[in-house]
Amino acid sequence: MKKKKKFHSFITISIFYLIILLIIRVAYSFFNADFSPKTETGNSKKSISYKTSYILQEKKKEKNSYFYHFIPTLTYLENSPTNGWKLYIRVPFDTEIIGCYHASTCTIEGETLTITNLSSNKKLTKNNNSITMGFKMKTNQSNYKFEVIGASFSSESSDYNKLDNSISKDIQKTTTIVPKLSVTGGWNKLTTYKFEAENYSNYLTLISWQAKFIFPKNTTINSIWGGSYQYDASSGILTIQGPDWDYTLPPSKTIEINMHITTDEYPYTPETGEFIGITETGDKIKADIKMEGDSS
Repeated sequence: MKKKKKFHSFITISIFYLIILLIIRVAYSFFNADFSPKTETGNSKKSISYKTSYILQEKKKEKNSYFYHFIPTLTYLENSPTNGWKLYIRVPFDTEIIGCYHASTCTIEGETLTITNLSSNKKLTKNNNSITMGFKMKTNQSNYKFEVIGASFSSESSDYNKLDNSISKDIQKTTTIVPKLSVTGGWNKLTTYKFEAENYSNYLTLISWQAKFIFPKNTTINSIWGGSYQYDASSGILTIQGPDWDYTLPPSKTIEINMHITTDEYPYTPETGEFIGITETGDKIKADIKMEGDSS
């Protein structure tokens, strides 16, 4: 009889310990849970030039941070073969990129993540028009949703990289992109300038842009950095645009170009033309260039 009671006591204690272990395991799982499915798929954006989709491969919580592993796919819909591409994704301001796959760079500026092609996957064609990449990010945001802002493509056979020199009166005007030229100083007959263009839009991506200024005869372009340029000495027109490695201007981004230019007057304030850009859908936009700085 005593043996039977001891056996029952052993069973009771064993069940009690099993219950305790189960409670500990459930509590641990709750506080370290992955609150979203291991795999989540979706379509995020579509335009005339491209469409995108994505897979949320993993989401997990560690202490006060959330880790996301996304696998985006970019599908090119145009006919001209590309010579490079960039994908722009909106991310929380506190995002840290901890992994970048099948891309040369994954860089963040503000709330914009820019993913840039590798040399091995820069060419997209009609028959080979999709590229899949990946990135892992860390943020304090528990409910981040994948959002593509835009994409841009460079092509040797298209005008995406460089704009023509004509300015059309029918181009739509925008106030969400603010270009300005500042006189920042100089010496003797050399004037220093800073050109900035800030994209205040949440959705508008320029895949290329240019700004024009008119200088007098006998002008010397000493140096320009932060962008590329063409100068027509006969007309005095200086045309600047983004550097050869990046013609784009995505949302919430500011570009800056500095110039050292010698004229017969110091300091010299040039006549400003219009800022012209091409959007990812192929439309042209324009904006007035503001003049700032001390020109006295």
